[in-house]
Amino acid sequence: MSQLLGALSFLLRREVRERYPTPYASIGELIGLVASLAVYWYTARAFAPGFSEKGAGYFHYLLIGELTLFAPLALLQGLPRMIRQCAGNGTLEAMLAQPVSPVRVLAISGGAQLPLELLRVLLTVALAALFFGFVIPWRAVGPLLLLQLLSMPVFLALGSIAVAALLRFGRGEALLGYLAAAGAILGGAYFPTKVLPPALQALSGWVSPFSLLLEGSRAAIAGTPEWLQSLWGLSAWSLLTLPLAALLVRAAFASVNRAGRSAVG
Repeated sequence: MSQLLGALSFLLRREVRERYPTPYASIGELIGLVASLAVYWYTARAFAPGFSEKGAGYFHYLLIGELTLFAPLALLQGLPRMIRQCAGNGTLEAMLAQPVSPVRVLAISGGAQLPLELLRVLLTVALAALFFGFVIPWRAVGPLLLLQLLSMPVFLALGSIAVAALLRFGRGEALLGYLAAAGAILGGAYFPTKVLPPALQALSGWVSPFSLLLEGSRAAIAGTPEWLQSLWGLSAWSLLTLPLAALLVRAAFASVNRAGRSAVG
């Protein structure tokens, strides 16, 4: 347990150094968050003043989508980025040679990214409440946390599958970015999925963890019971993706160890 906590602490400190190399970087992120909120606010007022979805205006709709996906996208896109960084600074071989399960290595690495994303969520909520009157009902906090917790294994598994592809083929990050953007858009991060063609509605509703998480989170905030359906859907996604991710990651690590090098440039 102490080794696990030590590894998490080391990776978290490294993440902080890379994300905030100087105090100006943290100030810049704060300014960037306020600017993004202002863009959402004035966009909602200018183009969608009469918008209402589950009792929320367009500013609230956009912001809920953004907040909901902070941590999942950090896992999905952060793990391949970390592997690429390790390849660049020469520490990838040491990581691959660790006498622990490769799945555990990625789980620890993913876990080290979550505290900063949680801090980012809390800071965004505080700024939105201070400047734009954004409020999340207290009754929704429990369901929202539960949805986030159940989504973590899904996006950790998907990020791990992306790592396996990166180790084997040396590429795929750009495609992953496109798929993540498409998943967020079709999942309803920026507009309700009911405006999509029926075929795309069905696709996003049944085969997208983005849609399950976003729709569940909005239902929780609205106080409707549909968020419980998302719990079952995310659980099913975990059962499907975690064994597949473990299989592919072990195979990729074994292939790299046999070859003595990875395909990551």
